[in-house]
Amino acid sequence: MSEKIQPTAYPLRMPLPLREKLEESARKTKRSLNAEITARLEESFSPRTLDEVEVAKARSEEHTSEL
Repeated sequence: MSEKIQPTAYPLRMPLPLREKLEESARKTKRSLNAEITARLEESFSPRTLDEVEVAKARSEEHTSEL
């Protein structure tokens, strides 16, 4: 019988207003708070459209030139 290995819990501190927004979003999407946070994090690493990448790159270059 194989055992499921559970990752170590990671206590996450965040501002209360952010937690409330995440909880509301989790309710709307019928997810647990953990599933909502995980989905949002996974989405942040997903490939974006070329337009989004170009806009982000331009913003980054503008910020760098201001320094």
